[in-house]
Amino acid sequence: MSSIIKQAFVDRAGGKRPGFGRAVAAAAVAGAAAASITYRVLRG
Repeated sequence: MSSIIKQAFVDRAGGKRPGFGRAVAAAAVAGAAAASITYRVLRG
């Protein structure tokens, strides 16, 4: 899944816009990772 985020980042850094599906998938993966980290920190 990190390859989705990596490819979207590479597209954006290269001046291109990532495709809609790739952007949505990258946002979902990043959001899930942030939620997981937040949950673990708050649960101790």
